[in-house]
Amino acid sequence: MKLVCLSDTHNFVGGTHFDIPDGDVLIHAGDATSSGTPSELMAFFSWFGQQPHPYKLFVAGNHDEHLEADRMSAEMTAAGITYLQDGAITIDGVRFWGTPWIPVCGPWAFSLRTAEALWHRWPLIADETDVLITPTPPFKVLDADKDRNFGCKQLRRRLDELELTLHVFGHIHEGSGEQPGTHHSVNAAICDSEGEPSNPCRIFEIPPRDQRP
Repeated sequence: MKLVCLSDTHNFVGGTHFDIPDGDVLIHAGDATSSGTPSELMAFFSWFGQQPHPYKLFVAGNHDEHLEADRMSAEMTAAGITYLQDGAITIDGVRFWGTPWIPVCGPWAFSLRTAEALWHRWPLIADETDVLITPTPPFKVLDADKDRNFGCKQLRRRLDELELTLHVFGHIHEGSGEQPGTHHSVNAAICDSEGEPSNPCRIFEIPPRDQRP
């Protein structure tokens, strides 16, 4: 199964501003928009839903503000998008889990202000998850902006309890890249530190569960 991962497109769309490789599952890990207005979101749904990948998974980011109050489920379903907000989908035996929460980030959406509030969210991630999709990185994993780490410490604690194959996230543009480990970590931010769509989509091949080491 070929996964194509992106995040932090902020109203830029592929084909015009960046290339999207072919694949089986297209994953967007949040911040599809800049202001999260319904019109911005509808434009994203239209573009994302037209991509040829058989499955299109989306998790909201802190800029996708309207989705905190209104999931726009009918609009995304009509566009052929699977929206994951503390939920899962299994595709050919691979279990994906998506959740939009982040450590507090100013007045933006899906921001939780305390460690306790964050810790109440992460245990919801199913133990059987193969691919986790979040906007936030875990602490000290592709999360550095200058001399500060913005990832979530409580999420990193939860990851230590899971046997993931892949974790896809974004949010911190400066951390765009990949990091191997007990699972593969991908910061799929398309926009760079200047807000320009200069980073590539990230590709990951995941074998069936019974063929994994």
